Amino acid sequence: MIKFLYYSSFLFPTLAARKALSLFLKPKKYQRPAAEEVWYGSARKRKLSNGLAINEWGFEGNPKVLLTHGWEGRGSQMGAFAEPLVNEGYHVIALDGPAHGESPGDETNAGIYSRALASTQQELGAVKVSIGHSFGGGCSVLATHLGMKVEKLITISSPSDYTKVVQNFLDFVKLSPWSERVFHRILALKAQVRLQDINISNLGSSLNIPILVIHDKTDKEVPFKNALNLHEAWPQSELLMTEGLGHRRILKDQAVIERVVQFIKSESNK
Repeated sequence: MIKFLYYSSFLFPTLAARKALSLFLKPKKYQRPAAEEVWYGSARKRKLSNGLAINEWGFEGNPKVLLTHGWEGRGSQMGAFAEPLVNEGYHVIALDGPAHGESPGDETNAGIYSRALASTQQELGAVKVSIGHSFGGGCSVLATHLGMKVEKLITISSPSDYTKVVQNFLDFVKLSPWSERVFHRILALKAQVRLQDINISNLGSSLNIPILVIHDKTDKEVPFKNALNLHEAWPQSELLMTEGLGHRRILKDQAVIERVVQFIKSESNK
């Protein structure tokens, strides 16, 4: 497929760009692993008016914590945070993002995902904290820039600049210059957001809310440099570096969960 895209991009740039976009924007859906079944089984499940599926733990009326998974993930992937936060008196809500899990759609992107987060918050009401993993963490920042109301943000293993994510993909598929231009144009139309507006570090520098940036030094999928970029740009940021947890095991680490709970409860970083 990659060779086909490369050669066809010189002869049929628009067709190749559309094929590449389909690869870039269509997440694979994986079967929920056994490790998540307990969390999933204990949750209350419903659909929001925007179509997104959510899992809930804890009592209505308690302060809300929104859990946002990454690319090709699902809400139950964040389930290790549920019980500790419920025990501290929070109402925990994990969503399946657009085109993920039990939510509808075949394609999504940072713009669609972020606007879905913003509309989710509007329907749910006041949200104290959004905890986002990887793609979901960056989208949480973008959603806050677009109007999502939260008191604090927590990103885990998240990219600091989606423009680089796009370029890394284009470097991989190696489209012709003409096809790349078509790719960018169609992507901007689909996402309804300018490419220069998805530099997450730049957005964070203008948001006057606290953030906890969590990242593993050995993360091979999203390099640790992304965490440093976020931390350096964000005026009210704290950085938690782990080592040896990688990109996903970090979501189940007890020390990470305890630090998250501590940050949410803290009054000093409001």
